[in-house]
Amino acid sequence: MKSKFIIVFLLVVNAAIAQKINEDSVLNKINSELPKGWVMKIKDSVLIIEKIDSVWIIFTNHVNEDRKVIGVKEPIDAELKAKYEKIGSKHKYRYSYRIETKMSSEELKQAKTHNDLIHERTKELWNKYGIDAFYIPAKITRGKPLYNEKYAPKNAKDSLNLKKYMEESTELESKKIIIPGQCTEKYNLFPVGESCYRSIFDNSSFVDTYPKYVSSELFRVCEMISKYTDCRN
Repeated sequence: MKSKFIIVFLLVVNAAIAQKINEDSVLNKINSELPKGWVMKIKDSVLIIEKIDSVWIIFTNHVNEDRKVIGVKEPIDAELKAKYEKIGSKHKYRYSYRIETKMSSEELKQAKTHNDLIHERTKELWNKYGIDAFYIPAKITRGKPLYNEKYAPKNAKDSLNLKKYMEESTELESKKIIIPGQCTEKYNLFPVGESCYRSIFDNSSFVDTYPKYVSSELFRVCEMISKYTDCRN
């Protein structure tokens, strides 16, 4: 009896999730265009887009590698599979987004006004504590490394002012309202976990994947997410 209850419960939950996806035109579009073997689901207010099966990866470096020699025979699929299973590791491609009810135009306007006020108050702190007197901005010099911005207090008073500025500006920053960069018809999306484009960069520069076609799938999925969830659309 208990097992039947669990099965019924799962069916109800899955149906509710499917309805949630289908009722949002953007999520429905992405879901319908995912490559075979990829799924979309929502769990605990987190949207998950993932490849069902794990893939094999081998870390390498394509950035400085020599060009491939023309005429060299590529290994057959069975040889590749054996190689990856021997020296590679399994990896799961999964992209997760915390979902919240979409902000209205008025809510976005209020959030931007609020954040602008925080920015102005931070500038006031900068002047209040005289940070310009010992601030060294980032500098790019041709042929030399990039020097990051830094602070160089000249005395105990400067050090105390810097400490107060850091504490108070950090407190102000924590009060900012996060403006979403990704939206669907009904939701704002906030990325969590592995970055979609980071995995594409790694896949093209530092990782070989088996099966090989997964590379093109990654690019397709990430492009689709970026295109359809752009809040400017």
